[in-house]
Amino acid sequence: MSRFYQKFLRKQINLAALGVEQNPDNTPYFCTPKGASIIGWAGVDGIHYCFIRGFGEMVFAVSPANTSPDFVHPVAKNFEDLLRLLLACGSAAALEQAWMWKEELFDSYIQENTPTKSGQLVLA
Repeated sequence: MSRFYQKFLRKQINLAALGVEQNPDNTPYFCTPKGASIIGWAGVDGIHYCFIRGFGEMVFAVSPANTSPDFVHPVAKNFEDLLRLLLACGSAAALEQAWMWKEELFDSYIQENTPTKSGQLVLA
């Protein structure tokens, strides 16, 4: 686990306004990779975010409602980039779905789903 992520945890910042909730249970799903460390939940469809042992600091989205083999996708090269993407996109929903969208659809989604005030304040 990176120093940046450990420092972030100590600050106890709540990312729920950006679509990443904490869940004290953190029970993995059937498609959660072995060696995964869950770092947050979307709060819908069992979608969760994690680090996976053997992949360094890369952050992945796990989407149990997808069909095989599309359960797990990388979303950020590290936790710091995940935070940047959350702030730029306004929520985790865009990050979790971006792998299946063409650029035009992603851009349209971002324009139609601008960050909320509470989301903007999370890391201000």
